[in-house]
Amino acid sequence: MSLDILIVEDNCDALKILSNILKDKGFKVHGVGNKEDALQYVAHNSSSVDLIILDLGIPFRDGEPADEENGFNVLKSVKENFAGIHVIVLTAFDDVQLAVRGINEGAYDFLTKPLKFELLNDRLKKIEELLALKRERLRKKRGGTFNNIIGISKGLEKVLIEVEKVADSNLSVLIEGETGTGKELIAEAIHLESHRIGELVVVDCSRIPKDLLESELFGHKKGSFTGAIDDHTGKIEYANNGTLFLDEIGDLKSELQAKLLRFLEKKEINPVGSNAVKYINVRVVAASNKNLANMVRDGEFREDLFFRLRDAKVLLPPLRKRVEDIPMIAKHYMDKSCEEGGLDKVELSINAINKLLSYKWPGNIRELQRLMAKTIIYNKGKKLINAEDISFDDYTKTYKANDFEGLYSYSLKEAKEVFEKKYLINLLGLYKTQNEAARHAGVEKSNFSKLLRRYELLK
Repeated sequence: MSLDILIVEDNCDALKILSNILKDKGFKVHGVGNKEDALQYVAHNSSSVDLIILDLGIPFRDGEPADEENGFNVLKSVKENFAGIHVIVLTAFDDVQLAVRGINEGAYDFLTKPLKFELLNDRLKKIEELLALKRERLRKKRGGTFNNIIGISKGLEKVLIEVEKVADSNLSVLIEGETGTGKELIAEAIHLESHRIGELVVVDCSRIPKDLLESELFGHKKGSFTGAIDDHTGKIEYANNGTLFLDEIGDLKSELQAKLLRFLEKKEINPVGSNAVKYINVRVVAASNKNLANMVRDGEFREDLFFRLRDAKVLLPPLRKRVEDIPMIAKHYMDKSCEEGGLDKVELSINAINKLLSYKWPGNIRELQRLMAKTIIYNKGKKLINAEDISFDDYTKTYKANDFEGLYSYSLKEAKEVFEKKYLINLLGLYKTQNEAARHAGVEKSNFSKLLRRYELLK
């Protein structure tokens, strides 16, 4: 295998030399020179990065003074959020104490400057072997617990390594990823690997009316509000000794955020209209297609709840970054549609596969699933599906100029978010300043900035 390596080094000459040496050896290499760029690169490429070679003495931004604490902040953030990424720290020869601190904070190893490349080669080989062993163990295991999660990509295997690490613990887990990437499947895998004796109970916070969500989660007593004609057991209680999966947690209103935080801290609930306290042993897994960190900054989500939910974090890559998985997933859903329709199984031609690989999949796996079901229905009796048999819906032509492929594969709420992001991107391209863009949109500058942060468009 070939490692995907990020080098964090503020010395441009040293960065160039090391990058060229590693590229010549067949590694994929990307280089940055400061803390801000390092964290941003990892956040957007966590599913592909295997190793970070980190010079501890780096600036926060280009042009600012170097400081070892910036390097340690990068190390801490990576190990907290993306534990599957290995980190080798670089220090000056007389900074061994810093290196030891780096190891204690999660670094795989340390190397001193000037760098001895034979030592670096040795560490790279060991990391390659370690990752290969982990992937082989997962492949063997995938015939069991993980059999509903399809794919062979490096990004997916990294996710499953994270699942394996956190599953049999009591840590709360936050799963982040775009709509349709399979967050519920990952929650199921975490539950199945946890050996908890209770059930997995799923609550979609975006689909339950906000005025009913408290009762749905915590339960209620008869007569506690209009329409409460009987006692009602909440989903949290149903999940006792099991796992509670809170999907689209970002849609939880502020009052419920506070009540959920109290439950997570005390493991106790009070049904609506009752003073009785019930102790519940449940493990919470939450998911969101929104950037909760941005919502915290905008005051839309409680910071204390965010960190309480994110004892561990799993970031699901979008399907466009798992292209090698597309043929397997497509075939799985084709076979499933054939089985459900009582039809003989069909195959995909090479040109059909190439057509699937060339598409951007804004709706991710969910969109692929729907497309394969439609393809089977419209091509009954065929044994081989060709490219011309696969039709991305007519709306792809209508919105082609604005890159809105797959818009109708979303729910109305999801489609609004897709349109809103595309609208903002186009608006920023038309106007030189955010003030001008905000005026055109008819939105207050502060609210416009919140929208940009929500969609990660604020530079």
